[in-house]
Amino acid sequence: GRARDSIVAKIQQGGSTPPYELLTRTKAGAPVWVEVSTRIVRDEAGAPAAIHGIARDVSARKQAEEALARTRDFRDRVMESTTNAIAASDLQGRFTLANRRMCELTGYGMDELLGEPVGKLVVVAPLELVQGQFAAAANGGAVDDVELELVRKDGSVVIVRSSMRPLMEDGVVVGVVVLAEDITKRKRAE
Repeated sequence: GRARDSIVAKIQQGGSTPPYELLTRTKAGAPVWVEVSTRIVRDEAGAPAAIHGIARDVSARKQAEEALARTRDFRDRVMESTTNAIAASDLQGRFTLANRRMCELTGYGMDELLGEPVGKLVVVAPLELVQGQFAAAANGGAVDDVELELVRKDGSVVIVRSSMRPLMEDGVVVGVVVLAEDITKRKRAE
């Protein structure tokens, strides 16, 4: 059909096609993803004589990619639907991830937070305490129920209760995850 005609036209123009993926069917009618590479075979006079093609079943890879995409989508929906602020930082204390709630809480956009030091949000007085807690989490420990005052982009201050956990990759700490709950209203009511 049209797909075949398009492939033939591509081959005739350049002699071969880069690998492309195609959903087709087996003889039994089951769907199968294949990666196809084609090139033109010429006769001794240089005229096109045949098309040589190689098809490789990539169904398992496509299924794994789709499963990974579903997992990422689920994780992203969870991160964005939680009422708590969630952020991650590298071992140097720079933001590597922040959810929507963290951006709302701080008044900064995602692009303004990423790469910036987490400490820039912490009120100066307990900064040394926070650095110690960060170090504890970065060394594999857990830090819970820490009250902090954060300075928002507009200069106002919010009070959060936070927890920190090491972010592990292949058994090695690569950063710190912070979970923060806004307790400003409750603290001001006390």
